[in-house]
Amino acid sequence: MIEVNANAELALAICMVMIIILSSPLLVGFFKSRKP
Repeated sequence: MIEVNANAELALAICMVMIIILSSPLLVGFFKSRKP
């Protein structure tokens, strides 16, 4: 159970990092487009 939980937490952390990395360019472009 401990190994499964650790793997689940690791997978969740990796997913969160990937989402942040993928969304960063979109957020940067969004804020840049809002500036005059």
